[in-house]
Amino acid sequence: MSDTIDPAELRQVLSTFITGVTVITTLDANGQPHGLTANSFNSVSLDPPLVLWSQGLKARSHPIFREAERFAVNILADDQIPVSSRFAKAGEDKFGPTPVRNGLGGVPLIEGCSAWLECRRVAAHAAGDHMIFIGEVQRIERSGRRPLAFGGGRYLIPQAHDFARLSADEANLNRSRLQAVRLATHAAVELAARLDVTIGVAVWGTHGPTVVHWELSHQPVSVNLRPGAVLPMFGSATGRVFAAWLPADETAARIDGDRPDVTPDLSAIRNAGLASLATVSRFQGGDPIEVQAISVPVLDPSGGIILALTALAEHHRLDPAADAPVAKALRACAAELGHRVAGH
Repeated sequence: MSDTIDPAELRQVLSTFITGVTVITTLDANGQPHGLTANSFNSVSLDPPLVLWSQGLKARSHPIFREAERFAVNILADDQIPVSSRFAKAGEDKFGPTPVRNGLGGVPLIEGCSAWLECRRVAAHAAGDHMIFIGEVQRIERSGRRPLAFGGGRYLIPQAHDFARLSADEANLNRSRLQAVRLATHAAVELAARLDVTIGVAVWGTHGPTVVHWELSHQPVSVNLRPGAVLPMFGSATGRVFAAWLPADETAARIDGDRPDVTPDLSAIRNAGLASLATVSRFQGGDPIEVQAISVPVLDPSGGIILALTALAEHHRLDPAADAPVAKALRACAAELGHRVAGH
């Protein structure tokens, strides 16, 4: 490898390319089944129908696949993570707990997949530390199940982009909110993992501040947090952010019904760029827990609030200071989300 390319960094860059997940199966000379998980699969040609996949030269099963005349590409469905994990490991009975049926030439096809391609190997080319196998597709089938995806070192579930279902006028009208919510939901996954705090994404709904997504940390204040919760205006950090950035006439009805003993200084919240609040909460009838929350707004180019991004943890685990790591990470993420939304 070139001295200018760091292998670990190259792996990180390549992981940003989202792929499907397949299990490649074949039979050895004795008729025994073999299989391995691979995301190095791609199409080559439609006429003739050719596909390719690659395998490391040091893989234990490489001699078997190198000599095999046939292989099958089993494109996994989104509920087949256990199958992917099983075939990614070496030295265990992969087929024992895996329901299969026989395909062309007796090559096993894994039941429950999203699709199958049964192939005759037509070429194999060494490339660096891998072998590229090219197969002629002889039979195809699909089940209609949603495929499994992989990227950034974790499994993903693909779904249609919101904008694909909208007319041009609707897309222009809803672009900021739809894009921000989608991006914020993805960002919440990374933030919760990196900061080990629960992250909530909330929008202004018909009844007030409404949580549309919770991403739990490894130490959540509760495992019963559910999207759809409507939060109090002044009794939550999220509500205070909406109160600080929304026009007063939009929040008046909600504020009138949620007057605390001390009204928060909304101008101070705007100046700080965040709201923080410590409360004692009881989740689903459990014991009272002292909870600390920090919330920041994601703003559109005109300065209007699109959504709120909120961190939640037990009080002793979350420093509410504006210059503490969680608050700084939230503000940086909100600024990046606002910038990305403005660019669309």
